[in-house]
Amino acid sequence: MLLSTADGMGQEASSQARRPPSLWSSGIDPDTDIQTAIKAYKPFALLHHADRNHGGLLATQRFPRGLWGINTYAHRFSHRTPQIGAAWNICQRHFDNPTCVTLKPKPLLRTLAALQQTMIFLWTKISSMSSTCLCLPKRYLDVIHELKANHQGYRYERSGRTGGSLYSFSGGFAQSQERQRKENEEYEKRKRELEHEIEREECERAVIAQKLKADEDRRAIALENAFRLGAAGAGDAASVKRAILEYDLDVNTPENDPNCPQTAHKLPTKQDNVSLDDSLLHVVASYCDEKPFMSLIERGCTPLQLAIESGVPSVVEFLVKYATTHDVERRWKIEGISEEIKEALQERFRTAGSVSYSLDPMTSKKLQCRHKLEERAERIAKRRLPNWSQEQARLKAGVEEHQQFEDNRRAKEAHAKLLEETSLYVEAEQRTAASRKKLERKEKEEPNRKESHKRSSSSVETVLDPPIVIKKAVSPPNAVSTEERKTLRYLKIKKKRKSQIGRKKDVKR
Repeated sequence: MLLSTADGMGQEASSQARRPPSLWSSGIDPDTDIQTAIKAYKPFALLHHADRNHGGLLATQRFPRGLWGINTYAHRFSHRTPQIGAAWNICQRHFDNPTCVTLKPKPLLRTLAALQQTMIFLWTKISSMSSTCLCLPKRYLDVIHELKANHQGYRYERSGRTGGSLYSFSGGFAQSQERQRKENEEYEKRKRELEHEIEREECERAVIAQKLKADEDRRAIALENAFRLGAAGAGDAASVKRAILEYDLDVNTPENDPNCPQTAHKLPTKQDNVSLDDSLLHVVASYCDEKPFMSLIERGCTPLQLAIESGVPSVVEFLVKYATTHDVERRWKIEGISEEIKEALQERFRTAGSVSYSLDPMTSKKLQCRHKLEERAERIAKRRLPNWSQEQARLKAGVEEHQQFEDNRRAKEAHAKLLEETSLYVEAEQRTAASRKKLERKEKEEPNRKESHKRSSSSVETVLDPPIVIKKAVSPPNAVSTEERKTLRYLKIKKKRKSQIGRKKDVKR
């Protein structure tokens, strides 16, 4: 105990010697708590701070020394003054993790300090014992120091990136979250801009489609008014011409059927499929109004068409000279034309000179290319005709040879089958005759056997009942036994297999 007390006093004296003078000048007792020490340190830190002493090297050196002094003061005397050690542990735990402020400090350090003092006391007691026992206290002291060191670094080792410690905090996680938030905001912004752009385009397309539909409806209404409001029938050339020029109407377009309403853009476009009986041009021509009639001719109706509709052959003969071939061909296909008008149309082709015209529709470029390809294929086929005839003759000879071979094979099979059936029939007849002779011989021997049996039975004194006669079933004369039937079936199957094998060999040859 004396040694331990002396050691403790020596350590205290050395710690007081190393203690910074600023703390002793403030009148701080070693038994005071950490809060008092911190309050005493604040004026010293503010007085010697580098920001207040520009260019003062001594003040800059005193400031970190004072900080080292307060830390050394708390750590050195934590086991001497439990209040200061507890206060410092509370402050340090708060710096490590603010959520653990309310927890009570673990008394592990004090327990370890007491255990250390106990081990030192025991070591002094057993110093007079054998030298073999002196190593035990030293070993236990090493274990105690190791546990104490591990406990001091426990909080620092387990403080995460998001903990409350100033030294263990890392900004990587927060930066990644902030970067992700900004990227999400930019993505949502681009998404909203794209959605607005798509909505604007859809609105523009809807407006354009609505305008087109309104134009088509106005054109259909104008065409209907030209038919039904009597503008064409009454001879109002100005109204008809104004409507045609304003809405660009087709004079060959037929009037819509009331039972099947259609818009103008849904009507057929080929003139061959359009009936001209109810067109606007026909309505004007039926009323013989010259001004709208001439204006409609300028809009697309050919003179030959009007001449044919008039039904006058002389007018057709005069206008057919100036008509195009395509127009003449189309008029030729119209049904219900008189023979005189057809002769006038044919006159165009007779007086055309050396050029031969056909009433068939003109071929397009694709049809011309197809005709050229067909002609080329015909020329190639003609060139290959000798080789083709030889190939055909060779194939025909091969087919005939194969047919002859098949006929011979079938004849051989029929002959073999006939021989097989004949041999089987002969064998069956022989077996039937043998069985018939055997039965006849048994029938002849039966009376003699009965007489001998009677004689033998009469010689016996004892009277016995007459024996029971079992009548055997007599098989018909042409019956075949079971064994013979099996033998015949086996022979028949064997011959059939041989014939099949021979047929396969012939086919392979």
